[in-house]
Amino acid sequence: MSGVDIIIGPMFSGKTTELFETLNRQADIQHLGGLENKTLLILHEDDVRKEQEKNRNAISKNVITIRCTRLSDLNVENFNIIGIDEGQFFPDINKVVRSWMLTKRVIVASLCGDHKTKTFGEVYKLIPVCSSIKKKLAICLPHIQRKGIFNVGAQCSFRLSFIHGKPQKLIGGYDKYMPVCIECYNEMKPGTLQSK
Repeated sequence: MSGVDIIIGPMFSGKTTELFETLNRQADIQHLGGLENKTLLILHEDDVRKEQEKNRNAISKNVITIRCTRLSDLNVENFNIIGIDEGQFFPDINKVVRSWMLTKRVIVASLCGDHKTKTFGEVYKLIPVCSSIKKKLAICLPHIQRKGIFNVGAQCSFRLSFIHGKPQKLIGGYDKYMPVCIECYNEMKPGTLQSK
């Protein structure tokens, strides 16, 4: 079935894991059914963390993986299921996915915003045409570290950056970012959530 599904959320919320699991399931079903391999995973060329994640999450050998910086450079004619990880990094994602979704199933995993709670990239422009959207949540580290609280209230959709004055696109993990809830975000960056 063609269309686009979106998985959004903050860093460390399991977006990539869910994308990989979905692609694995689809590719393995096709393989078991005797169909030729038609599942593609697209990773951004600048994000080298994904090689480690790909191995840790054990992407199926039935999923073809490629790296690029622009989706419009790809020929996806032979694929019917396409997964895109870190969708916020692809500047042409809105235009290209709107074309692909007419004949292919496209699954996009993307950040829901940047560390300043602003939109990041073009994925949000796909929301009006998507078949489904799932928002994942991370666990607030300050609640665990400072407050010793680990419960449903510690779920979060924000992230803080440890590097001040940095560009919007800075690839990193726990060394550069920390998932935080709205309470901790406002505590650490007072006044930044109010509209200007």
